[in-house]
Amino acid sequence: MTGRLEACIRLAEKVGIKNKRILDVGCSYPWFIEYALKQGVESAFGVEPNSEKAKAAQRQVPNAKIKQGYADKLEFATASMDLVTLFDVIEHVPANTEQKVFSEINRVLAHGGHLIISTPYSHPVAQATDPAWYFGHRHYSENQLSEMLKKTGFKVKSVVTHGGIWEIIGMLVLYFSKWILRIKMPFEDWFDAKRRKEFKERGFTHIMLIARKIT
Repeated sequence: MTGRLEACIRLAEKVGIKNKRILDVGCSYPWFIEYALKQGVESAFGVEPNSEKAKAAQRQVPNAKIKQGYADKLEFATASMDLVTLFDVIEHVPANTEQKVFSEINRVLAHGGHLIISTPYSHPVAQATDPAWYFGHRHYSENQLSEMLKKTGFKVKSVVTHGGIWEIIGMLVLYFSKWILRIKMPFEDWFDAKRRKEFKERGFTHIMLIARKIT
């Protein structure tokens, strides 16, 4: 498990997930749902826009309920969830629909429920060294996220930034290996160890926050 995923789990542990109803939006490979089920959640749900990935995820975690769907139109009852996670998802929704997504998440959360977000951080170095940023891959500042969440009925409880130079180098090596050379990432374990350490410290590549529904 990468340092980024471990950092996401630390946020979930901070909120507490046992006996809660959780929804992982954009679950893809359902790593967090697998973790949550092992921690004794009351129920686990997932939404994934790609229908084939949704079917594969459901086969992988048969004790969860995973469906094909979209972040801005969640087919769940109002106030039916205690925790919603958006791990590296909000930057992929259509531009300028973030508040619509947050409003929809607010709807499905019970009063006092939590939203956890992980997304690229708008640090100049992180943006300049992200090849996808030049093609519209969005990075966010704390103020941007806080303002959108405030307008949609949330209060930000905690914010932290993680990731550093090894995260950047590791991702560049991964992109080059995967998309150009079409080979497995070289020295993957070595890079993962470096990146894991960075995600235990303050950094500048990813912003991670916990927000609580207040209205």
